[in-house]
Amino acid sequence: MRRISIRSILFVTAYLFFLCLFNYPFIGRLYNSRVSAEVARSYSETVKGTAEEELARRLEKAAEYNRALLSGPVYGDDESRTKAVSSILEMGESCGVLHIPAIDLTLSIYPDVSDESLDKGAGIMPYNSLPVGGASTHTCLSAHRGMPGKTLFTNLDLLQKDDLIELYVLGEKLLYKVTSRETVRPEMVGSLSIQENQDLLTLITCTPYGINSHRLLIHAVRTTEEEAGEVSESVSLQALLIQWWWTLADLLFILSLFIRLRRNRQHIEPR
Repeated sequence: MRRISIRSILFVTAYLFFLCLFNYPFIGRLYNSRVSAEVARSYSETVKGTAEEELARRLEKAAEYNRALLSGPVYGDDESRTKAVSSILEMGESCGVLHIPAIDLTLSIYPDVSDESLDKGAGIMPYNSLPVGGASTHTCLSAHRGMPGKTLFTNLDLLQKDDLIELYVLGEKLLYKVTSRETVRPEMVGSLSIQENQDLLTLITCTPYGINSHRLLIHAVRTTEEEAGEVSESVSLQALLIQWWWTLADLLFILSLFIRLRRNRQHIEPR
């Protein structure tokens, strides 16, 4: 009896060990989503504590930067550009907040697409407009997908036409509506160009999932609360299933352990 009891303990320990391994990336995503939400909250609090005159000054500087882009790149090297963008947009740890209700995603925005920035959230693509909106602007935000323990843009492919994308920058809320999507090779950047009198946003990530040979582009156009009308801001069922399917797998895993232990107990009990 004692030998069987020790065997059962070892069996349960092994089961729970593999359960922990299985859950690690999902728990990591929950944790990092919470960290990202905290950074976003900190950004919002910093903005609220900033004088309106300072916010207005920064918004005007961002608009000047965007107007200068119409004549070509504002800065010749990435380091100078990053410093300039940071001085204009950065409030606390980030430069803004990106929120996509349909896939329950909140990410902080960072001034460039360096490894450090993309490890934490969405980066502003070089030579594209700063995310403050306006005529003849095209903001492009890039983020990773498929990183262990981090969601980032992993579920970006779930976005559908007319889904809403929200940007919170320097006290302003900018609302965009998804218009189209395309898959291109990394060097194909024609659709990222600024279009006259248009206020555009494009989200960029790698595709296919795990291969990353191409880029998935989600294009959106500026809209207003009134124009958005009754567009739902709730999380899609598909996104919920992708985010939480592992909890069902956990329940089935634990149930199978319970059934196995019960059968073992019935097998060793005297009749």
